[in-house]
Amino acid sequence: MILVTLLWSIAGVVTRQLDQARSFEVTFWRSLFCALALGVARRMFESGTADPDAGDYCDHFDFFRALTHSRSVEAWAELAGVPLKALVALADAYAIRPAALHIGWGLQ
Repeated sequence: MILVTLLWSIAGVVTRQLDQARSFEVTFWRSLFCALALGVARRMFESGTADPDAGDYCDHFDFFRALTHSRSVEAWAELAGVPLKALVALADAYAIRPAALHIGWGLQ
């Protein structure tokens, strides 16, 4: 009976810890993908492959551009945990039209 009571009380603690761990993992991975997307955008701005008319149809474009320029491409790659060469290759491949970049919109 004591064992059942002990296990019952531990189950709640373990469940809470697992829930917190899952939310940390989601936040962690979402942050990495965001850093990767911002690095790709920064590379596209630098290389001139971003749409020059994007400011006409994108909300808060100036803020987004400033955010991408808050770090170098190298820093975004390091933050995302990917080699610089891979980020540059992704950005160059992504520059081939048509393409769209949706950051922070969740699952589509």
